[in-house]
Amino acid sequence: MILKWLRRIFGRKKKDESDDIDILLEKVEEEKKVMKEIQKEKNVKYLEGLSWSAFRSLNIRAAKTIVETCRSTLGPMGMDKMMVDGAGNVIVTNDGATILRELDVAHPGAKMMVEIAKTQEALCYDGTTSTVVLAGQLLANSENLFQKGLHPNVVCKGYHEAAQMATTYLEEKIAFDAAEETLKSVAKTAIT
Repeated sequence: MILKWLRRIFGRKKKDESDDIDILLEKVEEEKKVMKEIQKEKNVKYLEGLSWSAFRSLNIRAAKTIVETCRSTLGPMGMDKMMVDGAGNVIVTNDGATILRELDVAHPGAKMMVEIAKTQEALCYDGTTSTVVLAGQLLANSENLFQKGLHPNVVCKGYHEAAQMATTYLEEKIAFDAAEETLKSVAKTAIT
């Protein structure tokens, strides 16, 4: 097809010009062969036979790996992580945001967890580890629901309705107008 297209565009008026077109076409065909070999070497085709459920589980597994990296730093008994970057610099921290910031993540599912932490840090300046752990648990629960045969849209709708119910409950049952004295005692407790 490319050959016909190029011949139609350039035509064959002189013998020298047709030789140039043939050389160009040979180079295009050689480039195609090289690209096919590169794809084979990179094992690009190994994903062709996978189903959508397999892709979902691969993404969830990658996200769970990020969660497990941060989970052990959570709480008063949280452990520190020692990380070494490519330049040999050592970082010791138990801050989930720092850990996730320093990770070099390539998988899209894992990147999503890192983005969740960045968003939480940008909005609230705290709670990144808790947010990542919560999101990871929601993904783990959704994976179980997928295995039972529920469609992802049904699971997503269920999570959305649960979030609305939780927000309504917090606003109606738990929220209250606090007196100034109550707010001072809360502040004293938070400071100590």
